[in-house]
Amino acid sequence: MPAHDLYAPESPTPLAPGGGYRRALATSVVFVACAWAFDILKDYTALRLVSAGEPYLPVLADNAPFWVAWMALTPLLALQLRRAGRLRGDAAALAVHVALGALGFSLLHLLLHPVVRIAAFPTALGWAGVPRYLGYSFDRFMFGEVAQVTLLQIVYLALEFRRQAHASRLQAERLRAQAASARLEALQRQLNPHFLFNALNSVSGLVRRGEERAAVETLARLGDLLRSTLALDGRLLLPLGEELMLLDDYLALAQVRFRDRLRAEVDVPEPLLDVRVPPLLLQPLAENVVHHGLRDAERPVTLRVRARRTAEG
Repeated sequence: MPAHDLYAPESPTPLAPGGGYRRALATSVVFVACAWAFDILKDYTALRLVSAGEPYLPVLADNAPFWVAWMALTPLLALQLRRAGRLRGDAAALAVHVALGALGFSLLHLLLHPVVRIAAFPTALGWAGVPRYLGYSFDRFMFGEVAQVTLLQIVYLALEFRRQAHASRLQAERLRAQAASARLEALQRQLNPHFLFNALNSVSGLVRRGEERAAVETLARLGDLLRSTLALDGRLLLPLGEELMLLDDYLALAQVRFRDRLRAEVDVPEPLLDVRVPPLLLQPLAENVVHHGLRDAERPVTLRVRARRTAEG
């Protein structure tokens, strides 16, 4: 007995996933580079105003380890930003994430800074001077560090959430267009003279055989199918249970025509009946089985509809 499976795993498509790592890394690098450039400009301007004759290169070299340490942390910053970008809609979790990130990265940078400075200028600081230098750094830079990392996260999240909102709108438009196209195609198939002729011919055959109840039920199924399809106007998603009801109406009409040559088995766990799917997802697949699977089949054809929750869902 030929069998055709319509396997429909639950695989929800995220409308707006968290920002990619490369996007977060690029934001981190650009932000740190801009802050570094601003610091260079600030120090240069201060030197020109206070002491026009003092060379600037030593000041630039002295500040370099501070910003090199920040550059070294940008890969970790990117991970922090990417995780924060996934918390859209959860304000409390996002606030905690941003606060802990700002505090944690500020501490990490202040600890890394003297290591980079010793590597660059071994004789200027030395390991013995690290504790005192750390105390000085915490007193002078801690507040600014926290503010800087917080600002970085706010800038990134503003850009990322704007991107996610735009992606959500685009996907909603695509879903709306696909749903409208599916409804139009379904109506064209159902209003197709061959479809109506076959359905009405099946009803006529039932009447001739004296099966009035079956004839009335078939007409009711045809009316339900047409009415339900029209009622989908404007709906982008519907529960899987409703989609299965549409499929059941279609298969009931097909079974009146093909009788025992077409069998249907539905294996959908009850918890999945509320899963939302695009409308008219299954009917075109079933039509393909009916039109092509039954045409040359010498034995009854079984159409199986199964739904399972995947590991990703």
